[in-house]
Amino acid sequence: MKTIQLRINDKVYDKFLWLLSKFSKDEIEIINENEDFITTQKYLQNEISEIEKENASFVSEEILESKLNTSISNQNETNWWSEMSDEEKEAIEIGLKQADKGILVSNEKVMQRFKKWH
Repeated sequence: MKTIQLRINDKVYDKFLWLLSKFSKDEIEIINENEDFITTQKYLQNEISEIEKENASFVSEEILESKLNTSISNQNETNWWSEMSDEEKEAIEIGLKQADKGILVSNEKVMQRFKKWH
């Protein structure tokens, strides 16, 4: 499945949604952008920009692994799922559904895109 982003004039918005409603959920899924999505998108665009400008700071693999192990240890001591917001849970559920449908980006593609920083 492919994902596209559209800007739709208010005058035709209802008609466009009506047209989309004629497709099954297996054919088309409407993904609404919420404020968290937009905030995260802006944050990631800024991070990529900093990397491209070579202004980003990086940590060593050892420090990252240490922080990750500490985080995992802390998470094992708490029920993190029950502490998550409904929005965070929904985002995880969406990601899992996308993965089940095969909507994934391979490690090779990610590494190819960011190879100049690796």
